[in-house]
Amino acid sequence: MSISREEPTLCGHKKVTPLIPRFPLRLTPMWDDICKRVFGGLWAIGLLGMAGQALAEEEAPTNPIVVELFTAHDCPYCPPANAYLKTLSTRGDVIALSFIVDYWDKPEFKDLPNHEQRQRTYGWMIGKNSVYTPEMVIGGARHAAGYRRLKVAGKIRDEQKAQSGNNLAINASQTPQFLKFHLPASTTYTKPHDIVLIPYKSEMTVSVSPGTRDDRTYTNVAFRPRSFGLWHGEERAITIGISEDTKDTITGFTILLQEQGQGVIHAAKMVPIDGRS
Repeated sequence: MSISREEPTLCGHKKVTPLIPRFPLRLTPMWDDICKRVFGGLWAIGLLGMAGQALAEEEAPTNPIVVELFTAHDCPYCPPANAYLKTLSTRGDVIALSFIVDYWDKPEFKDLPNHEQRQRTYGWMIGKNSVYTPEMVIGGARHAAGYRRLKVAGKIRDEQKAQSGNNLAINASQTPQFLKFHLPASTTYTKPHDIVLIPYKSEMTVSVSPGTRDDRTYTNVAFRPRSFGLWHGEERAITIGISEDTKDTITGFTILLQEQGQGVIHAAKMVPIDGRS
């Protein structure tokens, strides 16, 4: 599998001339009548579209869609993607995680979390012959360049539609010493699913060039995922001990029910420790 950078085609890199109506601001009676007919119709279409979107949102799955950003310190196109992931992390229908990879990086960054193998496995599962940064993987099934906001948003909507009948919900409870995830019973999914636990830190800032302002800030930084075996549709509980060292190191845990072999993610739950954000 080769490694390649994806070149950006952002509007910010091209001069875009907006289309400005040529009619005067003070319209004549004739123009006023035409605009009322034309733009009034467009308003009606817009309201119908908004109603349809609201209906679609009501039918959306209760499970959040997991968005994984594979990002690197030396990647010049990653800061916009990092910023977008932070925006996505504020949405209630998305679980956003940063997975740092090091194939672009300098030796001094090698001690930070590295998830190159997870990204390469996605490439194999999705059918790509290369990996790149910044890449967002949506729901374990779709991918897009992380700086292409409209494309990523479209892929999230596509995954929500694909999982419109999914009501597989993971619940969680915790005490000062333990965190327990409750996996539901289900006969909907016939394929076995990996139970994947991912510790995360809500924010991490790395100085790319010491002594300068060229820092990188990452949101919900994933640490090494841990497997808890396979889920075959049975009701199950996963209990995790929480030590003081754990509280000092990470913010919380995300658990995934993902088709075996790093396939589609059908359920996920992000839980901060002790209500942290």
